[in-house]
Amino acid sequence: MNADDTYLRNITFHHCTGNYASFYGTNMKQVVFDECVLSGSDFSSATLSKINFGQSNIDKAQFLTTKLEGIDLSSCSFQSIAVTVECLSGCIISPEQAAIFAKALGLIVKDPYSEQG
Repeated sequence: MNADDTYLRNITFHHCTGNYASFYGTNMKQVVFDECVLSGSDFSSATLSKINFGQSNIDKAQFLTTKLEGIDLSSCSFQSIAVTVECLSGCIISPEQAAIFAKALGLIVKDPYSEQG
């Protein structure tokens, strides 16, 4: 699916398979992805407003130069996604996803309780 540089308004995608779909530069408002598979999809340079990714699979999706402030990814599944660090502020993620982002940023997360002293 190629929806590059389009305007999407008040749309619900329900149980859709959109692997490698391209939403590059798309302006989205009030769009719901309900339990969709969006692996490898491209949301780079998109404008997102009131977007709900629900329990979608967004593994290896790209959100480069896309502001994610207020976007809730906490119930999405992914092992890696591509983001622009400066655009990540205000994105809502789960504790498990925080570890994924920390690793991508080159941080080492140490569990203080795992060491026996």
